[in-house]
Amino acid sequence: MSDDISLSLSGGGFRASLFHIGTLMNLAENGFLGKVTTLSTVSGGSIIGALYYLHLKYYLETEENPKESDIIKIVKDVKDEFTKTVCRKT
Repeated sequence: MSDDISLSLSGGGFRASLFHIGTLMNLAENGFLGKVTTLSTVSGGSIIGALYYLHLKYYLETEENPKESDIIKIVKDVKDEFTKTVCRKT
């Protein structure tokens, strides 16, 4: 039996994106997000999935083996960047 964990983030526009941020945080706080090896996304889930991947990729380019606290910080950074961008006044 494989220990790989796959995560699928569904569509639903910006409302789904906000929901997925909460999902990522819950998984991170419970120690599961760092074990995800496959990420599948569509529509609103792709927005957060891509943003999470970019933050994780940047972290992994400078550090190795993120701890649970590092993963939580990455998700917080994703939330901050996403909400700052979405809530920006034009």
